Amino acid sequence: MTRSILTLVLAFFGWSMTASAAEMREVAGLQPFGGLPPDNQMRLTIGLPLRNTNVLASLLARIYNPSDPLYRHFLTPQQFAARFSPTRVQYESVLAFARQNGFKIADTSSNRMLIDIRARASDVERTFNVHLLRYRHPTEPREFFAPDRSPAVPSNLPIIDIDGLSNYRLPHSRIRPAQMAGSKTGSASGGGYIGGDFRAAYAPGVPLTGAGQSVGLVEFDGFYTNDILRYDQNAGQSQVPLQTVLIDGFSGVPSNTTNNVEVSIDIEAAEAMAPGLSNILVYEASPTNSPNDILNRMVEDNAAAQLSCSWGWSGGPSAITDQIFRQMAAQGQSFFCASGDDDAYPFGAVDNSSANNAPSDSPYLTVVGGTTLTTAGPGGSWQSETVWNWGGGEGSGGGISSYYPIPSWQQGISMQNNGGSTSWRNIPDVSLTADNIYAVYNNGASGTVGGTSCATALWAGFMALVNQQAAALGQPPIGFLNPAIYLIGAGENFSASFHDIVTGNNFSASSPTSFAAMTGYDLCAGWGTPAGYNLIAALTAPADPLQIFPANGFTSIGLVGGPFSVMSQQLTLTNSTSNTLAWSISFDVSWLTISPFSGDLTSNSSATITVSVNSAANNLAAGDYIGAVWITNLITGNAQNRQFQLNVEKALIQNGGFETGGFNGWVYTGNSTYVSVTFSQSYVHSGVYGAELGPSGALGYLSQNIPTVAGLSYLLSFWMVTPTASSNEFNVSWDGALICDLTNVTAASWTNFQFIVSAATTNSTLQFGLRDDLAYFGLDDISLSPFIPPTLQFSPASSASSQFSWNAVSNVTYQIQFTTNLAAPNWQNLTSMTSPTNCVMTFTNVPSQFAEEFYRILVIP
Repeated sequence: MTRSILTLVLAFFGWSMTASAAEMREVAGLQPFGGLPPDNQMRLTIGLPLRNTNVLASLLARIYNPSDPLYRHFLTPQQFAARFSPTRVQYESVLAFARQNGFKIADTSSNRMLIDIRARASDVERTFNVHLLRYRHPTEPREFFAPDRSPAVPSNLPIIDIDGLSNYRLPHSRIRPAQMAGSKTGSASGGGYIGGDFRAAYAPGVPLTGAGQSVGLVEFDGFYTNDILRYDQNAGQSQVPLQTVLIDGFSGVPSNTTNNVEVSIDIEAAEAMAPGLSNILVYEASPTNSPNDILNRMVEDNAAAQLSCSWGWSGGPSAITDQIFRQMAAQGQSFFCASGDDDAYPFGAVDNSSANNAPSDSPYLTVVGGTTLTTAGPGGSWQSETVWNWGGGEGSGGGISSYYPIPSWQQGISMQNNGGSTSWRNIPDVSLTADNIYAVYNNGASGTVGGTSCATALWAGFMALVNQQAAALGQPPIGFLNPAIYLIGAGENFSASFHDIVTGNNFSASSPTSFAAMTGYDLCAGWGTPAGYNLIAALTAPADPLQIFPANGFTSIGLVGGPFSVMSQQLTLTNSTSNTLAWSISFDVSWLTISPFSGDLTSNSSATITVSVNSAANNLAAGDYIGAVWITNLITGNAQNRQFQLNVEKALIQNGGFETGGFNGWVYTGNSTYVSVTFSQSYVHSGVYGAELGPSGALGYLSQNIPTVAGLSYLLSFWMVTPTASSNEFNVSWDGALICDLTNVTAASWTNFQFIVSAATTNSTLQFGLRDDLAYFGLDDISLSPFIPPTLQFSPASSASSQFSWNAVSNVTYQIQFTTNLAAPNWQNLTSMTSPTNCVMTFTNVPSQFAEEFYRILVIP
């Protein structure tokens, strides 16, 4: 029997192009008035996929796990490229493809993720099999172009994104002209907040100024230097050095529009919160250029540990944008993005594909909402805050992603009363004032403005204070902020670290009941606004000596009534100090059993906790269940959590055990002689009935159409018995492709067969082909369940060895391999192990003499 192999070091060839799908939906119904002229010059950005993405996901989980030895051990851009970027061979293949089709290479990237090209419209149409049409914009006084279909590329090319095929929507700023709903208690004329007002409210008495730190800003316009000088004079502060980084040939010349207001307020807000910054890097491009070009330059430079984006754009979630954000996280860069200025998203759902909302719900960045602040007076202390909402659809953006599942650090947060989701990403994460902000802009104009863009740049400035403190303590930067702030939000230090915004809402006509502010996390202000030095201290506190392995809990899958793919997992607790510490566990998950609940750990000792799925899981209805288990160090008071998920599925295969007493749900074709459902125990593996199949002379076929999720892997399992050897044939097909073909099978008792199959569409076909000329096959207990690829968890077993663990599925064989060079991998086998049951498997390895080793796990079903 030929065995299939599923490798979890994924190859990203043959991805479908989705770059223009959103634009095509948006222009549906509009009438084109012609095509782009053939000689029209276009600038496109081609995106390539990362390698070893499962390894990257595991590494990021470890980098942001306070109990892991790799905690905040960030990568350099060179290290990231060596381990995760497309290979040089892949990059050169796309460059050659571009040149062969008459494209001019305008720019390349050191991380080999992007290629900028210039090309004639006719060459673009021919190469990508599209027709570029011109339209009159329905809401703006301009024309735009868009393709008539999604682009196509050869399946052997590693291309996942083509940006620039449409200019229907251009990046827009998240800034609003002033209404000043709040108290006019600031120091600027008219009571607007300026300069030191922000530090007095959010960092009172904090001596940190951001010294030694840089802030990077995403901008789609230029600025007037004299506007910034005048702001600093009005605020009574020294100007922070500004460094302009021009992208894609942008001239840097500002426009007298709202776009220039945005650039000015971003610079002014960042330096107001952190007046001692070494510099502010202003990354500027034209609105017609790809946002990914700016983002990728930021990650390639790696010159600022805190980055801010006050702009939104459309086109749907971008794989390339998310790749860049993941590299930022791996390098220790904090990225803040405005949540939007239109109150709660319509019906509470964030839809990036139809509006300028991207990238505001990405799980790889920190999303900032807005508040209305009241202080004790000019330069005075914080008094109160409410959710920023001017009415009429102008207020703090918030909602639930319609694309991104809920990330691990947001799981376990109660969404019972705030209208949030336990399955999908919720935004915002934090907030800061977005109302009554004084600005100087447009070459001498001034006034007050509002918008979450102001809050976002202020957060980037506050993060510079945090990272200055971390550097003073000899620590690396904080990096991606969300894992840390959600731990703080769910812990005992929340009320001291954040101003919890409990009044107001971001209701609007399109979302009249979502969302209201309340105690704790909500979808209009997130966790709230920073409470000065207490938050800085909480973010820079040393890692807790109570260390927990592995970094993640299990995800278990099963049918209604069970069984489930993972039944238990062990957590190992260690004490890294010389003092004894006490620990305890708290949880409220009916389908989990945990033992023990508490204990003491002496110096350098360890304890083992067993977390198990109990019988209550068998009574759950179909659905996804998420539970958090909190482990608290009773000495420090720090609580760490592990998320456990139970996915209860309806049976995908109908009548898989033939317990209806017939072939209900199945279709039988071909030779139908000697075919029946029987209660004869020779052909029943479990239950009352089984299939007795013996068509002679020609094959008969038993098949079923199954609803599936495109791109998802499934574990197919069935039992077969051959009581008597004879001339026979037995095969199995998935979507028309043979996965098993046996002939002249000898007599054998009940045998379990398992295969991992992948769904190409939302409907898949399973078919059994059978022929037994002299006797019968028995077939029973056919099942199909979603298959979660294993993720390696790492822990040092001792000073001289390392331990790996993963969630294993019964009767599946796993192969562990390693290499010393990801750029040119030569994978070597370490060991193969077959799981006897659904369980957590472990493997201990003694590293060799190599400076670096990389590991992967293969599944051989």
